[in-house]
Amino acid sequence: TLAVILSRPAWMWGCEMGSNELGVVGGNEAVSSLLSDEVGTESRLLGMDLLRLALERGRTAREAANVVCDLLETHGQGGNCINSNDDDEYWTYENGFLFADTSEAFVVETAGIHHWAIERIPPGNKRNISNGLSIRSVDSCDDKIQEICKKKGWWKDDNNSFDWKRCVGGGGDDAHAELGIYGRERAGLEHLRDAEERLNKGELLGNDIEGWINWMFGILRDEDSGICFRDVHGF
Repeated sequence: TLAVILSRPAWMWGCEMGSNELGVVGGNEAVSSLLSDEVGTESRLLGMDLLRLALERGRTAREAANVVCDLLETHGQGGNCINSNDDDEYWTYENGFLFADTSEAFVVETAGIHHWAIERIPPGNKRNISNGLSIRSVDSCDDKIQEICKKKGWWKDDNNSFDWKRCVGGGGDDAHAELGIYGRERAGLEHLRDAEERLNKGELLGNDIEGWINWMFGILRDEDSGICFRDVHGF
């Protein structure tokens, strides 16, 4: 087991973000797919449990992503994400993850109890996630999800690549969900583009630790986009 630094609610064993001793970092988010109803109320692994286990076991970002997928297929996800003994206070959700190391990054998104997709982010590219399915072209996925999508009419498989967000999030060609990038996800992407521009201009250097920390503080203070949850949902 690798040593980890975790950010988590006091009652929770898992975490919402963290890093391990080898420099692998990861974060978790709530997402929702067309298979969300199958999760039900049975206790399984929370997304936060999956994240902690991935950081404790993954020596690279790739390994951490694979740990999540292996555990998801074996044990599944589900359980109450609210610290309450009141049966009426219950909230569960599917999960998305972002893992990175010094070489590459991976987005992992889930659907239902056992299903998943992975997108690799190669060096020199940028990526963010924000409480919604975002993978369009998958690098890998579980071996059952495509057949499920075909049976439900979400994917025709007529020489078209498997668009995870369109199929699992929107229901295929007749997608009712917003497939574009908007809201906090768009705002996060704009922040990344701004950083890239500042890097190219020499205004922010790759080894400027203090500069990068201040840049991240600025993102966390972005109330206009909703990235900062001040006065929202009790935060």
